[in-house]
Amino acid sequence: MQGTQALASPAEATAAGKSVRETALAKTVLGSAGAGVVGVDASKADQIKLKAGNTGYTFTVAATDTVNDLVNSINKSGIATATVDSSGRFVVTGTGSDTITLQAGRTAAGTFTADAGETSKLTGGAAFSVAGGTSAQRSALVDQFNNLRTQINQAAQDAGFNGTNLLAGDSLTIAFNEKTGAAQSKLSVQGSALSADALGLGRFVDSAMGQAGANFGVQNNADLGKAADALTNALTSLKSLSSTLGSNLSVVQTRQDFTKQMVDVLDTGSANLVNADMNAEAATSQALSTRQSLAISALSLANQANQGILQLLR
Repeated sequence: MQGTQALASPAEATAAGKSVRETALAKTVLGSAGAGVVGVDASKADQIKLKAGNTGYTFTVAATDTVNDLVNSINKSGIATATVDSSGRFVVTGTGSDTITLQAGRTAAGTFTADAGETSKLTGGAAFSVAGGTSAQRSALVDQFNNLRTQINQAAQDAGFNGTNLLAGDSLTIAFNEKTGAAQSKLSVQGSALSADALGLGRFVDSAMGQAGANFGVQNNADLGKAADALTNALTSLKSLSSTLGSNLSVVQTRQDFTKQMVDVLDTGSANLVNADMNAEAATSQALSTRQSLAISALSLANQANQGILQLLR
């Protein structure tokens, strides 16, 4: 929407040595109308209220605030953008499809009262509103959101292993021993479908019309609210499933650690039964070798004694 009244004249611009736009932006909003002052009466209007649909934004004007400060504040509001055109007229554009309304006034006892006369000093008219349009920024997000939605589906589809996909709603039974029936130790894990549709995440449509079903009109603020709620619910579902799968994983890891420790104990026991003690065996071998050497020496001495006796008898 564009005001019908210029906030600065060519004569003022010439006197200031600036363009009409620059002169208008430099003007102080509040004060007596004159050179460098727009002339909004602070006793009647010290606030600028902007509304888009059910979303409101209020800028409280300080004594030294300029039109440029007002423009910057509106640009930070998230619901509209503002500027001053080359003719010095105030221009506000909505970022969505809702009607934009701008009023100057004061708040007393919690109630904002608009002043048509003070509003007209900024806009040239008592009413300053225009139907919302299409936001190019929102339009650019349609493909980005829908592509991310596709990636969610593909990631869930590719999460299977050996024919089981917990993210597609499959179930898995993990046996911890070789027994059957009631004596079998096992853990049953139930998956959950995590496609975008299952999570309630519809597609973005570049439209200002509210969409039926799970889809969202990106130019419609109410639909964006629905999209935000759907994303919050989807995140809650993901956190819940993550917690469940994490708990099951903890049980499996605990049983795996227990089984590994049991295997180590059994391996050690088996080794103690069948493996030789190398130190003991070495000592035994040395003792046998020494005993054999002594026996050979004794036999040799006995043979020598016999030979000596035979020599005497000859």
